[in-house]
Amino acid sequence: MRRSSTHLQLGATLFFRGEPAASLRHLDLAIAQHDPSVRWFLTGAPEPGAAARVYAGWALWELGYPDRALRVSEEGVALGRACEHPFTLALALAFHAYLRQIRREPEACRETAEEVIALAAAQEYPLWRGMGHVARGWALARTGCGDGGIDEMQKGVGMLASTGTEVGSSSFFFQLADATWAAGRASDALAIVQTGLGIAEDRNHGLRDADLYRLSGDLLQEANGSGAEDAERCYRLAIERARSQRKTMIELRAAAGLFRLLRGQGRDTADARETLATTYAKFTEGFDTPDLRDARALLEEA
Repeated sequence: MRRSSTHLQLGATLFFRGEPAASLRHLDLAIAQHDPSVRWFLTGAPEPGAAARVYAGWALWELGYPDRALRVSEEGVALGRACEHPFTLALALAFHAYLRQIRREPEACRETAEEVIALAAAQEYPLWRGMGHVARGWALARTGCGDGGIDEMQKGVGMLASTGTEVGSSSFFFQLADATWAAGRASDALAIVQTGLGIAEDRNHGLRDADLYRLSGDLLQEANGSGAEDAERCYRLAIERARSQRKTMIELRAAAGLFRLLRGQGRDTADARETLATTYAKFTEGFDTPDLRDARALLEEA
């Protein structure tokens, strides 16, 4: 087995365990050792240089490097096209669509998802097709087609379940909850979040646990103040988890949610503002992305 493939497998495993920094170290090695002139593939496996780049895109985003994340993921898609290996391209497109989703870019997510759905259908790849339907459904729900988008996501989740895969399943529940919230069904979304958290805790899936706690806080905060105490607990737990996992972007989201909650209650926001400001100060790029724009606006209003 080539060393690049070994580092890819280690990097992917660590990423889904919720360890993006350790994951990125292996993915960087896989990229450095990648020789695009060698056309050699393990059976049922992707070309390692392309796959390492799209995984690295996710890890870089979580670590707080959104510009580098997008650039590296786009390089992975380009390599997927160049290697003329449909399985690799389907994987690269599926993970790139998910990067667009976590960057809160529904139109770009939908466009990429449609390409992976078409390719995966033609090649009979149920895993990548299912991921494509989940991603496109989220994009539709986030652009005003709530019920239709949710129906498509559920179709995609069914396809994924039929493959027997559990890897990344908490992420699918996160996306479904976010789309359900966008459709105006906050109570249903909260139930979906709880299912996702149960899976993350029971199976040691650290991929989206911090962001699921953050989303719980957002949903509870919307409950007209009745869920404020639980919302605060969720935000603080999300911040703690994100810090322990070095997920700076998720920490920023949770810190912003906590600040909004305390401000809306008329409470002292000094500590929450300091947490938000300290987290925001960790960033060196991506200042035009939605998450950083929102954080900056909150800090300027305070």
